[in-house]
Amino acid sequence: MKKEDVHIYDSSLGLDGTIPQLVDWSYRYSEDYSSEALLRISQYAQLYGFAEKFVQIPLLVKAAREREKSPEMLPYEQMKLDYLVNGMISFSRTMPYGECEFSLERGKVLLTLSGSDENGCFTAANSFSPEEFMSGENEWLERAVGEALYYGRCYNE
Repeated sequence: MKKEDVHIYDSSLGLDGTIPQLVDWSYRYSEDYSSEALLRISQYAQLYGFAEKFVQIPLLVKAAREREKSPEMLPYEQMKLDYLVNGMISFSRTMPYGECEFSLERGKVLLTLSGSDENGCFTAANSFSPEEFMSGENEWLERAVGEALYYGRCYNE
């Protein structure tokens, strides 16, 4: 039996499917799975030797839930999930400091910021490799935005 065909059943956690199905469903229907179920899906993926992507997706879904509780935080885990699942990063939100955008362009993750302050209208930007973007943890994204605002702000004349 191939690892893709192994069926997991745990009625106490609501798990019933193959590991690829459970990982897919954990992303698509994240509210249907408890934090414990997401951890278990990740453990099964690791136990059966699935690629790191299969191990990470349920953990990122769990972390994204926690981040959603802090609206001032950017949805870093959700952007990572979008990259793992769909191969893309696309995000835009108006923040207190201005417009914040992330996108995947020509193999680079681009951060662009635009806004205004007491000195006038500004733009700021930075870029990262997808590997650097995906390896960040916790408040990495907020620090990256802060660094771009501090070091890369250019004012329009």
